[in-house]
Amino acid sequence: MIEPRRIVLILGNGFDIDLGLNTSYKDFYKSGECPQYYPAPIIYYLNQSLQDRLDSVRWYDLENALHEYYDALKDTHKGDEFLTEEELTLIKDFSYANWLFGRYNDQENILQSLVNKKVLHYEPGKRPDMWIDYQKECFLDPIIRDKKALEMIKEGLCRYLKTLTLPDLNQRDSVAANVLFAMSVAARTGASVDVYSFNYTILPIKYYRLKGRLHHMHGRVDDGQIVIGTRDDAGMSKEYFFLQKAMASFNSPDIVTALTNATEVIFFGHSLGENDRQYFLPFFKKQTGVENISRKSITIFTKDEDSRTDIKWALQKITDGNLSLLQSINHPVIIRTEELESDKELFYQFLMNHGFTEEMAGEAMGKIRNAKTKKPANG
Repeated sequence: MIEPRRIVLILGNGFDIDLGLNTSYKDFYKSGECPQYYPAPIIYYLNQSLQDRLDSVRWYDLENALHEYYDALKDTHKGDEFLTEEELTLIKDFSYANWLFGRYNDQENILQSLVNKKVLHYEPGKRPDMWIDYQKECFLDPIIRDKKALEMIKEGLCRYLKTLTLPDLNQRDSVAANVLFAMSVAARTGASVDVYSFNYTILPIKYYRLKGRLHHMHGRVDDGQIVIGTRDDAGMSKEYFFLQKAMASFNSPDIVTALTNATEVIFFGHSLGENDRQYFLPFFKKQTGVENISRKSITIFTKDEDSRTDIKWALQKITDGNLSLLQSINHPVIIRTEELESDKELFYQFLMNHGFTEEMAGEAMGKIRNAKTKKPANG
């Protein structure tokens, strides 16, 4: 008896970006919705850690930075080194009138320190734009401010994502859109397909015969209940437990059972980083075990050669150094979306394996190629 085909598709931020959505951390940071100026130690830390390398920052870098912030806080044993007593005094007494009449000239260094920490907007000769609403909050306990800062990041991200318009997926001019359509074709031919998204965006799954098959692991933008945080860590103090994803009230779908029962697993644009690793550990542990093992079809879509290397390193860690065994048993395929000409045979075979005709697969490759040709050089 032939085993029924059970496909699990896992989506990360790289999927949305390949569709053409501006959902990178850089896009959010520069959108005006990211709370860069709220006077919380954690905001200052994130600004210092990520601002100078925005082009390369991914969402898991933000999650890692949240954990690194806690480690730095724990190592220094300081509750708040964000604002000094002199800075707090200046904030308490700050007013536009005092600035206008030059009463802060002897405190220029303190003003500059607040500018550097993004508590204060200030340019010489121009009116400083003090966030008066936050003035009193500078004196609150730093943990209270950090909690609010994380909520502000979530709220700001939801507002930003709601401004984005989803491209016409029926054009199928991206690898991501064709992979989604391939799932629709597979479902039409009898396969069971489930899509687990680690993104917050809403996809028009109903048009792909997958209605009811899209599961959001960390919430969705339309209900505002999204999860942002770092990995589970029993060593983190109770006061900072709010930094962990586990603290969120959102109940994640059962992806572990779905992976266990799947005959085929597809990752698209997910880093397999340590902050989500708990979801994948049972699957990869079984696929590198020596007992009761069954080969799975594993396909991983990633951006380019650098991210391919990152993926293989993540797999090395998630399999406890047994990547060679994973490759020997399962023969995973990695397809690079930005180097598709090199991997075109792999992608062509993927489409054919999911119900595309030769004509459909050729048409898809042509549309993707044309779209990439028209894409701006800095896009």
